[in-house]
Amino acid sequence: MILLDNNLRDGRGPYYVQILAADPDLAPIPVIIISDWPTPFMWDKAQTAGVRFVQTKDEFHVGHVQSVLAN
Repeated sequence: MILLDNNLRDGRGPYYVQILAADPDLAPIPVIIISDWPTPFMWDKAQTAGVRFVQTKDEFHVGHVQSVLAN
């Protein structure tokens, strides 16, 4: 599982997820993105790349991690 902060150092988290999704060896790894301000653009990129959850940092909790790991 990858827990990804949307901002990273360069603010390009959604692009990073698309790179992961395009790699057959990395695509099966479940991804959760956390963000202070999830934008519609970020949601679209994340959904296209198969991200399991997109949550604000205030709403994120261990239950999301447990859910991803259980599936």
